[in-house]
Amino acid sequence: MNFFQISLLIITLAIIFFTWKKYRLIANFFIGILTLIALSNLDFLDFEGNLDVFTISHLIFSFILLSLTMLIPNKKQVYIFSILVFLLITFFLLFGIDSGKYFERKFGVIIRVFLAFFPVNYWYLLRKKD
Repeated sequence: MNFFQISLLIITLAIIFFTWKKYRLIANFFIGILTLIALSNLDFLDFEGNLDVFTISHLIFSFILLSLTMLIPNKKQVYIFSILVFLLITFFLLFGIDSGKYFERKFGVIIRVFLAFFPVNYWYLLRKKD
């Protein structure tokens, strides 16, 4: 991990610590960011622990867009908008950018965004119902 990632980690941990009781949705957003940072440093699916600017921008944009879908009020608590946006991001990434090339890297981005967003936010929704 470089200095930027370590400083971002410390700032994110401080935000999670201070917002956990009152603002759980914000804390869950930052927990997802920590998960995304941790998953980006792993060596699987063509990442080798290094990311280029294009991949980082896709990771950040996708995660923020998915997090914004959680703010849409939903009476049935299904949050279908998150799933639809994730599918749109997946199709755009697979077929809109260099279709037919770099599938291993694209699947790496998709898996990292999925693992950083869905488990944390759906855990929050299940805890909110209790």
